[in-house]
Amino acid sequence: APYDELVPYLRAGDRLPDLYGLRRVPGDGYSQIPPAELFSTLAARYSEPVVALAPGKVHLLGYCMGGLLAAEIAKCLE
Repeated sequence: APYDELVPYLRAGDRLPDLYGLRRVPGDGYSQIPPAELFSTLAARYSEPVVALAPGKVHLLGYCMGGLLAAEIAKCLE
């Protein structure tokens, strides 16, 4: 819901030719990750598909916890 108005704007014209989203899926083991390791574990997990795409440039954004994850994912992609 936080992105309902943003996504159509980003897709309009040639602002961002490729737009991808990351999300949790049931059964991903999220609740089993120790809190002290949560962000680093999720960032490593979520950065893998980005690396596999081998983009030349990446813009990350997130809302609430997603913003914190975006910052941690950026560290993984450095």
